[in-house]
Amino acid sequence: MSLRGVETLLVERILTAMGLDPVEPQNRGPTGDPIVWALWKVLEARRKSGPDRSQEVSSVISWAVGLLPRKEVEKSLRTPLIPVSMGSTSIFSLAILLRSYITKPSLESLMDIAWSIRAELNKPCSSDLTAMAERDRLERLMAKLGLVIGILFSAFFVASILLASSIAIVSVMIIIMGLVWYMVRSYGMRYARLNAELAWAECSIQDPEDLARLILGYAPMQLFADLLSDTGSQRQ
Repeated sequence: MSLRGVETLLVERILTAMGLDPVEPQNRGPTGDPIVWALWKVLEARRKSGPDRSQEVSSVISWAVGLLPRKEVEKSLRTPLIPVSMGSTSIFSLAILLRSYITKPSLESLMDIAWSIRAELNKPCSSDLTAMAERDRLERLMAKLGLVIGILFSAFFVASILLASSIAIVSVMIIIMGLVWYMVRSYGMRYARLNAELAWAECSIQDPEDLARLILGYAPMQLFADLLSDTGSQRQ
């Protein structure tokens, strides 16, 4: 059997093991960032059913199989494909698996991706109430921190004028500002991550550009700017 034939067989075997009908993918590769493309395909698959769902997943699996070294493709002929439970999955865990696979593709890591996608397909498009409550708590907290930062900046500006000769006082204020910024960054990163996880769980991401923005991050100070200007968060 030719290499192409083995690759096609492997794709069909994986789709079957995932509980999907083997179908010919509409396209053979990603457009733009491959991780964003693959995640978008999975998200689209979660929104669909039947042949349409299989079509989206088939595109991802076919692309991934195409990255395998020849020896890994041939190894698949001797390897049974038995689905395993991946436990808790998320948009970020799947993105990490995809990046690791692109860096060093192997049959084992391909199976991890396939079973993770299978776990995602089994999730309904609905809100995670626990994550939503935590996100809302952080939103209120960051809004308060934003006001604190505004007050501290004003105080620092006045102190730098009136107490310019007091290096110790100015140094203390700089340290305080640094600590507050550390809190801003910590809460901001957690907030952005929860936002992304919620949008993914709800299947509410509207296009690949929004998806890229969610997984690539959202600057903490931009979060504060949105909150303080009452423009809201990245909620979809």
